[in-house]
Amino acid sequence: MAFSVNKVILLGNLGQDPELAYSATGTAYCRFSIATSYSMKDKEKEGNWISYTEWHNAVAFGNIAERVSQNLKKGSKVYVEGRLKYDDYEKDGVKRKSTSIIVNDVVILDKKEAADKGVPPPKEDIPEGNPDDDLPF
Repeated sequence: MAFSVNKVILLGNLGQDPELAYSATGTAYCRFSIATSYSMKDKEKEGNWISYTEWHNAVAFGNIAERVSQNLKKGSKVYVEGRLKYDDYEKDGVKRKSTSIIVNDVVILDKKEAADKGVPPPKEDIPEGNPDDDLPF
């Protein structure tokens, strides 16, 4: 039996307010974009650090879609887990491709928004020292 994995983890900010809609069968779905950033040195410009932003299209379904639309807005910091989905479509006679993240889980990371919604904020206390110090080996 062959195994495979299709898993995406993103930590970023919403680029727009989530858009909630319902399918013909009544299933809630919500589309939103997530911005992630990284920096790297530009070798051609004296080694200055340059920041880059990547945009990711996400789609949540069911209860997660409703939770996202009610609790998040443009700029919200989120942790998202999901899977990649590739689609082919045609627009104006031109064949195109799109990539989306199908969301399995969302964690709100904004302290204020989480507190307003009764969600405990992420734990920030990092214990001092090495937790392996107490190990006998």
